[in-house]
Amino acid sequence: MVKERSGAMGTTKKWEWNQFGKLQSCKDLEEYLIDREYQHSKYFHYTDLNAVEGILKNKGFWLSNVSRFNDTMDTEQFGAGPQPFFSLCFSTGIHENLPLWYLYSGVDGRGARIQFTQVGIRDLIQNGSFSLCRINREHKAEQIMPLKHGETMDLSFRDVIYAQPPDKEGTYALKYNTMTNYQLTAEEFEAYRSKHVGFCKGLIWFYEKETRLLVRLKGVAETEWKQRIQATPQEDLRVVLSFDESLY
Repeated sequence: MVKERSGAMGTTKKWEWNQFGKLQSCKDLEEYLIDREYQHSKYFHYTDLNAVEGILKNKGFWLSNVSRFNDTMDTEQFGAGPQPFFSLCFSTGIHENLPLWYLYSGVDGRGARIQFTQVGIRDLIQNGSFSLCRINREHKAEQIMPLKHGETMDLSFRDVIYAQPPDKEGTYALKYNTMTNYQLTAEEFEAYRSKHVGFCKGLIWFYEKETRLLVRLKGVAETEWKQRIQATPQEDLRVVLSFDESLY
């Protein structure tokens, strides 16, 4: 462990970036990750060309419900049945990621990636506006209600940790960027995962190097969402993150 130093947001850091492998507890992992979500040099959102056209034309991102996730471990951490969580994902790897082209652009490769700087990603998340919307037959977003942090939604932006289930000794294999940790017991890692639902994925996805934006509906927004999916399960409901002209 090193001497505490100032973090990007005025907090203190007890752990250097290359000491991930030395973490031994849920608390260590939490302290290690403080502010790191805003310390990457670049943030990339991979998607297909039609989505890029919509993002630029409408100045907004559509956050999908977590039921659409491609990782079983990822989906199951939210619990059984429909859950009011919506997500937008960014890759922080500095090199172009070919698997992500095929996962999010399609096998024809007709896609794009939108790049953000540290300043840009902070502006998007902290100054953007959120709303609960339905997607109509013309594939356009119709606002149901605006969302306000702390009242009708909780918002989290955090780096994802990748995990392999416990071995015979009861320890997880964790991966973060290029580093691996074999020190956390199953009990300690499960404590971390229960406190930070939505920010742990299976180890096979570690190449994504994901930083995730997660929105949980609450209050009247959650009630409205539940009533709509119960009445019309096939209705496409999204959270839309809109940005202003300066970011565009």
